[in-house]
Amino acid sequence: MGLFKKSKKVNALNTENEIKKLETDVKKIDFWICPKCATRNLNSSRSCKDCGYYR
Repeated sequence: MGLFKKSKKVNALNTENEIKKLETDVKKIDFWICPKCATRNLNSSRSCKDCGYYR
């Protein structure tokens, strides 16, 4: 029984760490992809640098 409880705690910690990792991964994305020409653009820009699509 003691081993089962420890594995539960480890799994809970792993789940929390994975959630934190996913949250930080989401924050690292600093571009948007134009739906017309599929070009990567910086989040600070409002229009696509290739085709001029305005988001």
